[in-house]
Amino acid sequence: MKTDIKQLIWILSTGIGIIISMLVFENMGIGSIANSGQGTVNSFRELQDEIENFHKSSWNPSAYSTLSAKIHTAKENGTISTDKEENLQKLVDIYYFDMLQKTAERYLFSSNGDYTKIAQTLNQLIASSSLSSEDRVRFGALKSKMDNVYAYTEVLQNKISQFLNQDYNSFCESTFLELIHQIENPSAIILQYSNNPKFQSVQNSVSLLNEYQGRVYANLAFVEPC
Repeated sequence: MKTDIKQLIWILSTGIGIIISMLVFENMGIGSIANSGQGTVNSFRELQDEIENFHKSSWNPSAYSTLSAKIHTAKENGTISTDKEENLQKLVDIYYFDMLQKTAERYLFSSNGDYTKIAQTLNQLIASSSLSSEDRVRFGALKSKMDNVYAYTEVLQNKISQFLNQDYNSFCESTFLELIHQIENPSAIILQYSNNPKFQSVQNSVSLLNEYQGRVYANLAFVEPC
């Protein structure tokens, strides 16, 4: 009987101890995970560290959105003040815009990168009312340069490839002359990036087009007008 009473007292003591421990942990903030709905509530220092890591990484719109959401959530939960939220977001924006500009410039000089993804992001920023007019103008100029380079190194190159791969009977003299004209008359914007390997590839296509024209006339007795 005494043993049963001792066991009962031990069980009650243990249960009370667990409850007290849970209450203490809750007051210390360990239970805030369930309340935040965001996993952990980031402190100012933690957010600073994340921003620094973000700055060292490659351009990534998803990472930018995630980090901005964390900063906003921290402010909503009272972990950081409104002033700190604004300062941290400004810093993230500066880093993000810098990474975006470098990514776009890398495309201009090499045509490496996802044109569609970069262009969509630039369009969003250009249309954003939260950006300064100076930033919108800057991103607008960058987007214009990318469009010009894309049209020359990607769109024109595809037209040339399609023309060279068609059957001789489909040869069209006016299309041939128009392609030569476009190749030999790039805009001033495109000429700024003449060291782009794909620019050079388009320029070298003139000789390929002339060779193709020669083969057409050598193999066909009559070339249909177009």
